[in-house]
Amino acid sequence: MSEGPDFLPRWASPPGETLSELMSQRQLSIEQVSEKLGCAPNTVSALLSGNARISEALATRLGDLIGTSRAFWLTRDQQFVSDLKRIHHEEVNWVRSLPMDDMIRLGWIDRADAHSERLRACLAYFNAADLDEWESTWLDDRVGLTAYRTSPSFANNAAAVAAWLRRGEIECANAALASWSQAKFRATLSEIRSLTRVKEPERFLPRLKDLCAACGVAVVVVRTPRGCHASGATRFTSDSQAILQLSARHLSDDHFWFSFFHEAAHLLLHGKRLFLEMKDVASPEEREADLFAEQLLLPPECRHEFESVRSRARDIVRFARKIGIAPGIVVGQLQHHGRLAPARLNWLKRRYVWQ
Repeated sequence: MSEGPDFLPRWASPPGETLSELMSQRQLSIEQVSEKLGCAPNTVSALLSGNARISEALATRLGDLIGTSRAFWLTRDQQFVSDLKRIHHEEVNWVRSLPMDDMIRLGWIDRADAHSERLRACLAYFNAADLDEWESTWLDDRVGLTAYRTSPSFANNAAAVAAWLRRGEIECANAALASWSQAKFRATLSEIRSLTRVKEPERFLPRLKDLCAACGVAVVVVRTPRGCHASGATRFTSDSQAILQLSARHLSDDHFWFSFFHEAAHLLLHGKRLFLEMKDVASPEEREADLFAEQLLLPPECRHEFESVRSRARDIVRFARKIGIAPGIVVGQLQHHGRLAPARLNWLKRRYVWQ
C-alpha cells in the first residue's frame, strides 16, 4: 500500500493516547486528573482507552489542566471519531466484496448476523489479524495477484479470487507431500494421462492426488464462488511445495484434464510464481502451457492421425482408445480446432456433478 498525499492509515488514535503522554510528562495519576477535572476516575480511564468522547466543557478543563487549547482537544476527538467511521466503512465494504453467500453455502465460514462477527469470521478464514494484513498477503506485488490487475474478471472480483485461492490452501494444508521434484513430476505425467480413461472422479481423483503428492504437488479441486472465474491456479508454498488448484467449472472431462495438464506445464516450465487462469488472461506463458497440454494429450506422433480422423463417434472412440485417452478429450480438441461444431458429439464427454 503506497503512502501518497492521500494516504490514510487503517488505525485510529484516541485522544487518550495524547492525554496519557502528557500525564506521564507531568507525573499525574488517574486519580489526580479525575480530581482536577471534576469527574470519576473511571471517566478518565474511558478517555484514555478511547471509550469516552470529549465534550466542550471537558475540552476546556483539559486545556486548563494540561496547558493545551480547548480547540486542540475538540479537534483531536473529532478526528478520532472520523477515523473510526472511515475504518468501519472500509471494513464493511471489504466484507461486502467477498462472496459471503457462497462462502457460507459451501461451508467455508459460518453465518453471522452482526458486522463485527462477519468481519472476525472473514479475517479468520484468511488467517489475517486485520484488513492491512489481508491486503499485504493477497494484494501485495510480491504475492503475484497484482499481475492480473489488467484482467477485468479479476480486477472487479479480487476478493472472490482470493477467497477461492485461500480455500485451496486450507484444503491441502495437511496433505502429506514429498519434496518437490520437477523431474519426477514430469515423468509421472504419462501415468496420470492414463487416468483420463477412468470415468468416475471418485476413482481417479484419489489416484491423481497420490501420484502428484509423491512429486511434491498438492492437487485440490475447489468450487468457485460468485465473482471468481478462474479455471485453475498454481503456486508454491514457502517450503517449496506446489499447489495445483482446479475449479472444474465446466464439469466435463475434456476441460478438467486439459486444465490439469495446462497447470502442470506452469509448474514445470515457468518457475515458482503464481499462475492464475482467467478467461481474459493471455500471455506467452499461457500459450506455452496450452501447447504443452495439447501435445501431452495428443502426442506429435499421433498428430497426423488426429488431423485425418473423421468426425464420427465410432472413429473418435477408436482413435481415443488407440492413443489411450478419453473420447471426450478428442471431441474437445476437434471442437477447439474448428473441425467439429461446439454442439456436436458432446455426449461423448463425461459430465461430472458436485457432491
